[in-house]
Amino acid sequence: MTAAGGKLWTPGLGILICLAVGLPIGMDITLVGRLTGTEIVLIPLMALRLMTGSLPPIEGPVRTLLILTLVWCGAQYVSDIVNDSSTANMLRGVARALMTALLILGFLICCDNRMRNIHVLYVAMGLGLMAGAYVNPSTYTEAEPWKFGYGTGASMLLVAGASWLWRQRLHLPALALCSGIGVLNLELGFRSMGGMVFMTAILLGLSRVLGTRRRILSAWGAALRIAVTLLVLSGGSVLIIDLYASAAQQGLLGQEEQEKFANQVDDRGVLLSGRAELPISIEAVKEKPLLGHGSWAEDEYYSTLYWQMSGLQVDDMMLEERDLIPTHSHLMGAWVEGGILSALFWFYVLFLLARTILALVHNRSLADPIVILTLIMLGWAVPFSPYGLSNRVMSSFAIAVAATMLRLDSAQGSPGPASAHRTRQGSGR
Repeated sequence: MTAAGGKLWTPGLGILICLAVGLPIGMDITLVGRLTGTEIVLIPLMALRLMTGSLPPIEGPVRTLLILTLVWCGAQYVSDIVNDSSTANMLRGVARALMTALLILGFLICCDNRMRNIHVLYVAMGLGLMAGAYVNPSTYTEAEPWKFGYGTGASMLLVAGASWLWRQRLHLPALALCSGIGVLNLELGFRSMGGMVFMTAILLGLSRVLGTRRRILSAWGAALRIAVTLLVLSGGSVLIIDLYASAAQQGLLGQEEQEKFANQVDDRGVLLSGRAELPISIEAVKEKPLLGHGSWAEDEYYSTLYWQMSGLQVDDMMLEERDLIPTHSHLMGAWVEGGILSALFWFYVLFLLARTILALVHNRSLADPIVILTLIMLGWAVPFSPYGLSNRVMSSFAIAVAATMLRLDSAQGSPGPASAHRTRQGSGR
């Protein structure tokens, strides 16, 4: 995937590099902020490629993404100057945006327009997340080891099994396995992962019903398929939430999940209950929508409000507790800290994600459980997950996957035998 359109690696070397990049995701060290092992491996790789001039083509969505990371970086710097942020926080804010650009480019290099490389990276990161939960557990892992420990990596690996079935044209067993993984996560209290795997199954089913191996459709045909896709996804999301709520309330997912549902879910519904960060970050954005509050902004009012909305006693707050403005979201975190120009990057990522999912539904030759779950996880993370450590790596990987899928989809839509040859060669199958 050089400027000349060739491959960057031989297939064997590419697989080894993908393993080296993906496996250490569960490790982290502190340099300018905390870095994962994947980032530590990927930075020298990027430096090597920069020196040799072997970079992926900077065009289309990739060019837009890189421009928006620079806009994000500049907007964050201006916000930090205006808000008089500390030098350490300014450096961390700028580094976060620049690291995003490096990660996206690095993963594009590793993917190299090959589905095989995407699969190897995905499996390696699944293994790395499971290993990290054992070697480097978080403070939450002991209380909920599946949700905050092994669940993400294990679910990714199980979906990799569904991907193998899918490639063997065993579509119904693959869909059944995805559904089983979704139920398993619900029973173990990992609601978001359960919902994401169920949505993966729905999108795979849609690709079988609506998809074609020919990308070129009439305008009416394309519009109808998009409308049906959006309708089924909306209905499927509502159905998943309703089925979960009914099963949890009736105790079908176990007594622990039934009690958790009763304690956590309020009038805001399953999706928003227990997410006090969202209304607080919206209020913080309303206060400073254009320039934001600065990197790692602290405000006693918002941190106290978070404790109150979470049902905790303000008197229990530790004196050394930092008054960081709670966001728990890629999008809202960037907007709160750097203003609307910083958030533009994540708005564009959501647009890119929607475009890619529609392309995969309508082009079943590219639809794949691994790819679809990766994109669905990104769709959840942008509004509902903090942008740090493994989330930062996984989201950047998903963005690179989205750009790669659009490139392959576009290649299949181009007439001529040369295009067909490039697509078969690029798929890595």
